[in-house]
Amino acid sequence: NPKSSKAHCRLGVVLEEIHHVLDLMAKGKEQKVDASSANKEAKDSSKLEEIDAICQLHGVAATASLSEKLKAIDQEYHSLKAKGDSFKADRVQELYAWKSKQASTAEMISLSAGSNETYLGKAGRKYEDGVSLEPSSYSSNYLLGWSYLRQLKFVDAAARFRVCLGAKPLLKHVRFLLGIALSQCSDDGSKNEATGYLKEGILSYQHWISCLKRDGARNDSQMVAETEFSLYKPQYLMGFIYLADLTPAKEDKRKLLQTVVYLVPRILQTLQQRGETYLSIEAVMFTAMEKMLSIVETTEIQTFCKRLSGLLSKSPGSTNKKLLELQAETCKKCVFVETNNGKSLAVLGDALLALFEMTGNKPLLKDAEQCFRAAIQVEGKAITSKSVPEEVRAMQWYKEMAAPKSKSPPPAAGKGAPAKGGPAKRGGAATRGAAGRGAARGAARGRGAARGAASRGGAAGAGAGKVPVKCDHSKKEKSTDCDSALIPLLNIL
Repeated sequence: NPKSSKAHCRLGVVLEEIHHVLDLMAKGKEQKVDASSANKEAKDSSKLEEIDAICQLHGVAATASLSEKLKAIDQEYHSLKAKGDSFKADRVQELYAWKSKQASTAEMISLSAGSNETYLGKAGRKYEDGVSLEPSSYSSNYLLGWSYLRQLKFVDAAARFRVCLGAKPLLKHVRFLLGIALSQCSDDGSKNEATGYLKEGILSYQHWISCLKRDGARNDSQMVAETEFSLYKPQYLMGFIYLADLTPAKEDKRKLLQTVVYLVPRILQTLQQRGETYLSIEAVMFTAMEKMLSIVETTEIQTFCKRLSGLLSKSPGSTNKKLLELQAETCKKCVFVETNNGKSLAVLGDALLALFEMTGNKPLLKDAEQCFRAAIQVEGKAITSKSVPEEVRAMQWYKEMAAPKSKSPPPAAGKGAPAKGGPAKRGGAATRGAAGRGAARGAARGRGAARGAASRGGAAGAGAGKVPVKCDHSKKEKSTDCDSALIPLLNIL
C-alpha cells in the first residue's frame, strides 16, 4: 500500500539493514587509498579552480563548508547526467572524489546518509515518506530522527525525538538521543536541557553495557535500525564527548573522555573489517584524545603526546585531514616541551608535509622544512637541553605557545591587601614572610610592617598555596585485550 506509513518505514529499515550488513560483514569491500596518487592530485591547483566555478554556479561561496561544496558538486554531476553529458559528468565525479578526501569521517558519513545513491540515503527518503503520511507515528519519527542524526542535522533530529518522547516519555535511549541532538543546537536553553538528558542517557548506556557483558549478546532477528542501544552506533559514544564539552569540572571531563578511550578499542575488536562503522568509531576515540590534550597533567603531557602520536601513525585513516591535524598538534606539544627531541621534530615535519600535500597550504611546507632542519641540527644533543633551535623559535605556532599568558591586573594596594615590595621606611622592619620584598609602600615612620602583611612564620612564604595535584592512577584497571599500540596510552590515562 503506497499510502501506508508502516510500509514505507519497513522498506527503509530493510535498505538500512543492507548498508549495515555490507559495512560490518561483507568481505573485500575495504578500499585503500593510494597516498602517492592522492598527493599528486592535491598538487593540481586547477581542480580547486574548477570546484570553485561549480560552487559559484550553484550559489555556494568559496568560503563555504566542505559539505556544502560537495553537495554543489553532486548537484552538478546529476544535472550533467540528466542532460546526457557523460564526459563532463565523469570529470565532475573525479572532482568530487578528490575533494571528498579532505572530509573528516563524520562529514563523509553525513554526506553518505544524505545521498540519494546510497542505501542510507534511500532509507532516509522512505522515513520522510512515512512521517509525511503519519506525522505522530513513533517508529517513523524515531527512524527519521536517526537519519537526521547521521546527517548532522541536529535541530531536525531533536524535533523528531521530541515527538517520540511525546508518545513514549520513559524510553531511556530516546532521551539519550534527544540529549545528543540538543547538545549540538546553538541556543543555550537547548544545551542546558541536553545536560540532564545526557547524564541520564550515559548511565543507561553504561548499565546496558554491563548487562551485555554479563549476559552476552542476544541472538534475535531484530534489525540494527530498530535496536535501542548498540555498540556500532558511534552517536552514543559521541554523547560522552558532548557532555564533556558541557561540563565545567576538569576531572569530570577527564572521566568522560577516559570512558570513551577505554570502550572504543574493545568495540573495534569485534568488527570484521574497516568499513564506515570502524572508521567512525575510531574517529570518536581520536576526538576524545584530542580534547584530552588540553586537560592532561603537565607532568604527563610528553608521554601522552608521544604515545598518541605513535597510535595515530598506525591508524588506517592516516591520510585523513583531521587525523593529520591532530598528529601535528600532538607533535607540536611534544616539541614545545622538548625542543631538542629530533624524533618529535621529524614526525612533526612529516605530518606538516602530508597536510601541505593534501591542502596546498604553502606555510605548512615552510614549517615542515624548518622542522626537518631543526631535527638535523639537534642530532647528538641532549633532549633535556634548554636551548631552542632557531628554526623552531622562528615558527609562528611556537611563538604563540611560548607567548606569556595575559594575567589579570594585581589588586590595588590598600587595607588588607599586600602592596608591591619596596624598602621599609625608617624605623619599620619588614616582617619576614610579608608578600613581596620589603614592607608595604607608604608605611608610616616608626610603624612595623604594613597592615595585612603576614607575620613571622606565616603562610605567605615562597610557593605558598601552590600544591601540585596528582591523579591517583594506581586504581586504574590495566587493559589486557586491547590493541598493543593503545595499552601504554591507557596506562597513563
